[in-house]
Amino acid sequence: VKHLKEVDWAMTAFDHLVMDKQYKNLLRSLVEQHHSNKGKIVTDVIRGKGKGLIVLLHGPPGVGKTLTAEYTHKPLYSINIGELTAEDKVAARLQNVFISAARWDAVLLLDEADVILEKRSFEDFKRNGIVSVFLRMLEYYEGILFLTTNRLSTIDPAFQSRIHIAIKFSHLRTNTRRAIWKAFIERLHETESIGKDELLDNIETMSEWELNGREIRNVLTIAQSLA
Repeated sequence: VKHLKEVDWAMTAFDHLVMDKQYKNLLRSLVEQHHSNKGKIVTDVIRGKGKGLIVLLHGPPGVGKTLTAEYTHKPLYSINIGELTAEDKVAARLQNVFISAARWDAVLLLDEADVILEKRSFEDFKRNGIVSVFLRMLEYYEGILFLTTNRLSTIDPAFQSRIHIAIKFSHLRTNTRRAIWKAFIERLHETESIGKDELLDNIETMSEWELNGREIRNVLTIAQSLA
């Protein structure tokens, strides 16, 4: 096999994430500890249970939840749960996703997991069955799993004991938006940096615009396309 090389990780990617420093350090420590202690972790009394690291990231769209899962220097297997649950044989598909992530030693990101995390009801037997299977998968998963949701209040109580840490992402404040604007502007390549100084000069005004991180990126992308 030719043309293969080691992955060139973006070593400073996590530094660019605008996030509460306390949560940032805690998350970094948990992930690093899981990597270094693999096989030594205190497990459940039942063999094979409790070896994974399950992290719930909750908050509005575009505030850094997905980016948080991308800094671990491991392959990232990202699945949108909303699309997955629209398929037939959801439980089998989920099982294959977990098996593949474990085989590749990848970090698994289940994005927009509201559909499967939501409280069970007496009427929807099919969905209840899927949730039960998913709960069992969480117990036996040995890797790192990130779940993202916009609706924390609707989560089924059974998930609480399976999640090791839940991190809240709030709507961006002015100083946070300023840091995001600055980070995106400074990362513009020379060929794309037309008007870069002008953007930096107007960063205070732009920081007042109530945009999330994704929208800020999109504004800069469109501006550069039209420049």
